[in-house]
This record gives sequence, C-alpha cells and structure tokens, in this order.
Amino acid sequence: MFNITKNKNYLVFILPILLVIMSFVIRLIALLQTDYGNGWDAYFYLIQTKAILTEGNMHSKDISLIYPYLLLFKLIIPDYILAYKTAVALISGFYVLSLYLLAKQVSVDKNSYINALFIAAFALFSPTITYMASQFPKNLLGLVLFNFFLVFWLKDKRWIILIFFLLTFFTHRLTAGIICIFALIQLLNRRRLLWMLIIGVILFSLTLVLPGIIHFYDIERFRDVFSFNLQFAPFSFTNLIGFEKIGYYWMAEMIVLFLFLSITIISLIFYRQHIEPYLQKFYFTLILISFVLLFPFFKFDINGPALRFFLTFLCIAPVFIPFLSEKMNKTFKMGLVFLLIITSLFSYLTYSPKNMDPPYYLYNKITERTRLLLKNKTFDIVVAHKGLAEYFTFTSGIDALPWQPESKYPIDKTWRISSGISLSGFRYYFKEDVTDSINKIGIDYFLLPESLWQRFIRQVKLKDDLNLMQIVYSDKNPYRVRPDYLKGQGNR
Repeated sequence: MFNITKNKNYLVFILPILLVIMSFVIRLIALLQTDYGNGWDAYFYLIQTKAILTEGNMHSKDISLIYPYLLLFKLIIPDYILAYKTAVALISGFYVLSLYLLAKQVSVDKNSYINALFIAAFALFSPTITYMASQFPKNLLGLVLFNFFLVFWLKDKRWIILIFFLLTFFTHRLTAGIICIFALIQLLNRRRLLWMLIIGVILFSLTLVLPGIIHFYDIERFRDVFSFNLQFAPFSFTNLIGFEKIGYYWMAEMIVLFLFLSITIISLIFYRQHIEPYLQKFYFTLILISFVLLFPFFKFDINGPALRFFLTFLCIAPVFIPFLSEKMNKTFKMGLVFLLIITSLFSYLTYSPKNMDPPYYLYNKITERTRLLLKNKTFDIVVAHKGLAEYFTFTSGIDALPWQPESKYPIDKTWRISSGISLSGFRYYFKEDVTDSINKIGIDYFLLPESLWQRFIRQVKLKDDLNLMQIVYSDKNPYRVRPDYLKGQGNR
C-alpha cells in the first residue's frame, strides 16, 4: 500500500516536476490554438531567429538571451512556428519551477513544501502567465531569471547571484531595471558601497556599447506616459482589455494577488516582530518594486509601459502568498492545490488568439497580394503597421518598416500599405486620376507609392478633414519616425 509518509522524498521530487510539465503542456496547447505565431511580437522574434540562421547576424541589433534560447529550439525542431511555440511554452514551465523554489526559501514553517506546491499550482493556473507567454515571452523569461536570482540571493550564494543578475540584466530592459532596484536597495541596506560602485561602473560601460539593454535613450520611452489623472491599474487594465476578454479566472487571480499584497503590507506594519529580519527586508524591497510597477499616474494604453508594468507585477506578486498560506490548515492547502490544478485545465482558455492576437489570416492574404504586385518592381522598403510589418517581413523576405521612413530611404523606392481608407477616399482628394497606382489588397487595405501617400496626407491636412486625419495619424498608418532609443538599440 502506498504510504505518503514513507514516500515523502519521492513526492517532494515528483510533484513539482509534474506541475512544471503540466505548465509546459497546458501553455503549449494554448499557443497551438492558432497555426500562426502568437501575440504581436512573435514574428519579430522569428525574423531575428531566421536572420541569425540564414544571414549570420540579426535583422535588428538587439542583445537578449531570448535569441540563443529560441535558436536552440529551432536547431532541434525544423518548423519555425512550432519551435517558437515550444520554446515559449517551456518558459512558463520554468516560471512554475522558479516560483516553487522561491516559495520554499521564503516559507519558514515546517510545511514549506506544501506552501511551495500551493504557489506553484497557483502559477500553473495563472491566466497572466499564459498571456505573458503568448504576448511578452522575453519579459517572462526575464522574470524567470529574476526569480532564480531571488532564490540564490536568499541562499547567499554570491557567485550564482552574480550570474543570475547578469542573465536577468541581459534578457529584458524591464527586468534589468527591477533587478537593479532590488540589488541597490539590498546593498545599501548592507552598506556594500564598494560592490555597488563596481557593479555600477561595469553596467554603465555596457549600456554605452551594447544594443538592446538599458540605455540613456530609454528615457525617451517615458515621454507622454504620465498623466495628472489618477488611475488604479486593475481597473485600467480591465477597461483596456475588456472584461469579456479577461473573464472570471483572470479577474479572480488579480483580486487574490492584491489581497495577498495587502496582507503582506499589513503584516510588515503591525506584526513584523513575528517575521524574520531578512524576510522583512526582502519583502519591503519587493513591495517598493510593486509600488513602482503600479504607479497610479501612468497613462494606461496598449503601447505604453503601464500595461507591461502591471503584468510584471502580477507575475511577481505570487511571492506574497506565503504570508497567508502559512496560516492555513495543511489539508485545506492541499485541497486548494488540487483545485488549482483542475481549474488550470480551463483557465488557459482565457487566452484566445482570435480576440487577443493580430488577424494573421488577413495579413497572410495581404502579404501574398503585395508580393505579386511588387514582383517586378525595384524598391527598397515597404511601410506597414505593426503586426503586419513583422509578418510580411518574415513570410516574404521583403523588409517592411512599422515607422515613417527615414531620409535614408528614397521616397521613390518606398511603398506603403495603407489601412482604414477606402478607394473613394483616395479619389476624393486627387484631382487627376491616379487610382491605377493604388492597388486594393484587402478590405480597406491598399498598396501605393509612398510619394502618393504623402501627397494624400498633404491634401487631407489642407482640407482639415478631422475624420480622415484620425485615421492617417494612427497606429494603423505609421506616421512617427523611429525614435532614437530604437535606432541601433533593437526594436523591442
């Protein structure tokens, strides 16, 4: 007969591994709901991977560990899309593992194993992790490495701490910023000023020469992202995405995580005499980082930093769970573990490619028609909006730019894919008949020379047509020149 006590060591090993495997399988199933790449950035990463393999260098200069990681899977799995999905799904598995190990470190009672299982099961259930895997895999990989950094920080393994610090720093700008804040506060608390100086000089030097990591130009990212209007991130997120897309599972996750954050803050204020001093400092630092991520004066929009900051908070927040879970009955916690495992079989459906991803099936048709029209033409580049530009570049091999072309691109060798403007709209503003140069490639999608597009914009401005100006100067029709922080510093 199977004896739980006798086989405790076996269970301690097998159950966390089972949760990691389940996370990988469930997220892979979620990503395989579509035959196309997932999220808005998938084809950017695929372009980079393909360029490294076929040309020996990156399409856009950008240093991040996500690229060697994706390359490893492409070398094993021939199909680019399947290799990408498999690699991204496995990141979510690593996330579950990292949270499990971190929970074991911060749990101080005799049931630390159960507490860790509870948090790992919560991560398995998490709609946020599924969404992050589909939309922001580089962010998620950075958070996995940050969690491992925290594990070894609590173990005081200095050289391993340094390794994971650098790995996190070189994966994504946001996690680089978070880990720098954490390290700065902790080192200040320990009065390790010499270490701070050495690390600061090294990182400062690297930011001046390496593309894709934190750089002074990144300050430009925060122009026009602040507002005098107070906002509460969960409400802003729900309004932005829509409750019908978020659903009850994701809403429940957000409520629970804010509840645990509140309990942690209250515990540190009123009951800190019962908390180990090193954990007080640890949680104080994470709470401060959470406040930065939840800053209430950010403009909350789909392209601004507030969205990624909020999602990053949701990924970090499960570490606050032990404050309450340690007070729970062991049997009750195990019941919650099994409930979370069961609901994880359904919660992944919160991510719907149809509702949350670009319409790649439409972009595929537009790409095919554009390729045929440009087949015998001489040109340098095509301008198209974000999502379409990356898909077009990856599938056609023709460079597409989701920005207003810079001066280095001759206007007479540039083509534009417009969106949202009808053929009658073009005809109204051109005195002579130039519609032969405007080719329909989709519903309200047209291919035309950039010179003709610029003439059209000038006419719209002269007529002061506010309705058309809202379409012309929108994300669907790139009108901004690529900012300095993206030139030579990567595109993500």
